[in-house]
Amino acid sequence: MTRTNTKVNEILANPLVRNVLHLISTILFGYVLSRLLLYILDATGIGMGWLEANQDSVFFVMILILILSLLIIDAGVSFGRRRLGDKKYSVAEGGISLAKAGIQRLSVLPGIMNEKDDAVSSRIPERYHRPLVMLTLCLIMLAEVLLFSGEMEYAVWVHVLVLIGLGVAIIQLSESDVYRPLQALMLLPLLRLVNISMPVFYEMTLYSYVFIYAPLLIPVYLVAVHQKFTAAQLGLIKGNLKLIIPFSILLGLAIAEGEYYVIRPGYLIPDLSLWNVLKLSIVMILFIGLVEELIFRSIVQTRLEETFGMFIGLMVTSVMFGIMHSGYGTAYEMLFTSLAGLAIGYLFQVTRSLPLIALTHGLVNVFLFGVIPHLGPGLGLL
Repeated sequence: MTRTNTKVNEILANPLVRNVLHLISTILFGYVLSRLLLYILDATGIGMGWLEANQDSVFFVMILILILSLLIIDAGVSFGRRRLGDKKYSVAEGGISLAKAGIQRLSVLPGIMNEKDDAVSSRIPERYHRPLVMLTLCLIMLAEVLLFSGEMEYAVWVHVLVLIGLGVAIIQLSESDVYRPLQALMLLPLLRLVNISMPVFYEMTLYSYVFIYAPLLIPVYLVAVHQKFTAAQLGLIKGNLKLIIPFSILLGLAIAEGEYYVIRPGYLIPDLSLWNVLKLSIVMILFIGLVEELIFRSIVQTRLEETFGMFIGLMVTSVMFGIMHSGYGTAYEMLFTSLAGLAIGYLFQVTRSLPLIALTHGLVNVFLFGVIPHLGPGLGLL
């Protein structure tokens, strides 16, 4: 027991571990607090009349509550650490500094933004690197299969255990070729857990997507900075908008037409007025399209290509993209989105343009959940 306690103390003495725990607890408990506040508002009816009368403001209220909750928890954890004699640290302060310095490594987040200390890392034989990544992929797929089968509770537990296991593993592993894909894959169970835990409030389904995807920009940003992704790797390159926009519209419409025959979704907007189409486009392109493409293509596909090669990395990413659509409850949807992911992933390989694939992805959803349900297949022309 004494030896175990000593080992635990050594791990906790590492600034990386303390700061990662601080960040995780801030996000986790801040998110729980925001849901509690929303539940209280819903249960007591406080402000619900105003919210129902001002549907367009609901999104901003939800984001404000989430930010307020994160700041409250962050302040509490920071106060506790200072009371224990630890150095001053705050996620909020780190976020402000990160915003000022862009993707430069900052001293305010030494444990998170810098590479790991080899003194607390362990090395494993190179022959186990790919199997370790494959095992992680299989466990994520298992969780999604459980979700597809209706076993929500077991699916959540598997995703949680994968997330915890990867968190522990990346602290101990020093080899970049195995550490980086494992950290990148952490984004997949995180995406699913945030998606599952998000409550649906009345007719605010469209706004709830923002509340799901906006917080995911934080771990995406941290992974990109920590692993020193270049702008070219992320796909942040200038492109010819005169070519990107029409190509994205045509490809997005083609994919949406095929997917509509698979799942026959309802519409997320009551009509095709300019304001409703604009709202749908902002959510689908700037949040869902951008965040999912950052996760699946810019980060996960890039790391899996480095691990398995260009072809296998593309194929595996496409399959994972399809599997992560298990929530629709149909195997045909998973198959179709795998093929769509293959097309978008190959497009990313060829062009290395994040704006192109994010716009294409977003327009698929605009057509699928807005335009086609109102006008019919073929935009009402067939």
